[in-house]
Amino acid sequence: MSVLSTTTVADSSSGSLDYALFHAINGFAGRSSALDALMIASAKYLPLVFALVLVALWLSWRSRNQRGAFLAGVSALVALGLGQLIGKAFPRPRPYLSHAVNQLIPRSLDTSFPSDHAILGFAVAVMVWRYNRRVGAALLVLATLLAIARVFVGAHYPGDVLGGALLGTLTSVALDYLSARPPIACNRAQSAIRERPLPAFPRPSSRAPLPPSANRLRGMLRARAERRPKPPNTSARHSTSGEGCIL
Repeated sequence: MSVLSTTTVADSSSGSLDYALFHAINGFAGRSSALDALMIASAKYLPLVFALVLVALWLSWRSRNQRGAFLAGVSALVALGLGQLIGKAFPRPRPYLSHAVNQLIPRSLDTSFPSDHAILGFAVAVMVWRYNRRVGAALLVLATLLAIARVFVGAHYPGDVLGGALLGTLTSVALDYLSARPPIACNRAQSAIRERPLPAFPRPSSRAPLPPSANRLRGMLRARAERRPKPPNTSARHSTSGEGCIL
């Protein structure tokens, strides 16, 4: 595997910390063919791995995994769109256009900041982690490897991948927060229901009225009880007999 070295006029960032970190990481390129092959494969093909993981989560047919996969895809698209706007507002040349670098992959003419690969990796990893911790943790490791690989092969400065990682992370956190909130229309409807007074219904009586047949039966029993002869007053009889025994 050949390592391409491009020498151009250094820009004002040559003395910055960002360039110093880039020079330290990119300086390992070309020393080990196995390490070079790993970093080239990571820098070029790890985004495909992220896409396959989202498909696998969707095909698990678990609602939580499917929701995480769907939101991760949306978050990646939104973050990449924001990255394009930031890149046009703050263009930055690639490292191999300004410095002598160990270039392991073909050149790209788009802006260096922010890194699209880092945006994609961290947007997907953070959102999936919110719904599946085990898969999300593995994707976070792969996203970190992807960011380092992009610096290793000479495609980005460390600040580019850090900015992309931050943008992808913030987009996923914001989207997850917004997706967990009910829509504004639902909030207004719930508030209207809470503020609307309840209709005044008549209070039911404690005793329901009896049907006519029950009233007739009740009248017949009362009349029969009145016609029944009353028992003698035993208390008066005992008191009279008692008075006769007095001597």
